[in-house]
Amino acid sequence: MLLLAAAVALAVGLPADLDHILAAPTLRAAHVGALVSTTAGEPLYARGADDTIAPASTMKLLVGSVALERLGPAYRFATVLTRG
Repeated sequence: MLLLAAAVALAVGLPADLDHILAAPTLRAAHVGALVSTTAGEPLYARGADDTIAPASTMKLLVGSVALERLGPAYRFATVLTRG
């Protein structure tokens, strides 16, 4: 069944579709890595899959932890709204 699903994904053009999406002008300056695999671990698509990339979520945790340590849990950011 997994081989059939993999064959269907390749046959319907999954790699070409993903290449097209990842080649979008909005991603031109981005460092993007993608890996699509079956539940058995067989790769169906890989682009920059072996690159070392710090995921954005990881960076948010790091920045949030430093902000909590430096500013303290009671700190509140002030947001000013202006009409313009």
